[in-house]
Amino acid sequence: MDFSDAVLIAAEKYNNRKNLLFIKGDISDTPFLDSIIDYVVCDQVLMQTENPEKTLKELVRILKQGEQIACNVYAKKALPRELLDNHFRKIVKGIKHEDLWNMATQLTELGRILSNLKID
Repeated sequence: MDFSDAVLIAAEKYNNRKNLLFIKGDISDTPFLDSIIDYVVCDQVLMQTENPEKTLKELVRILKQGEQIACNVYAKKALPRELLDNHFRKIVKGIKHEDLWNMATQLTELGRILSNLKID
């Protein structure tokens, strides 16, 4: 589940897998019934949500009793990164898929250029 159109691309790419379901939506407010999901993987996204505690409670709610959630989180982000992430989350929600990919491509190139400078 993802709130961006990237989930639609993933659904198309992996449409031959019978045990995967791709849904566009908010993981902190899913449309699922209680205790219906067998396994949840949440890789470096929990801390990106507006309210990580609420999101985790939602993931636990939809998980079957006795099953597992695999979460990969970082201990703590630096304040500038946290502020940037908060700002970025707010602005990307309304951006069209093509424009978001264009922006991601530009940011990747910027990162590559900065990395090649080899300075602190």
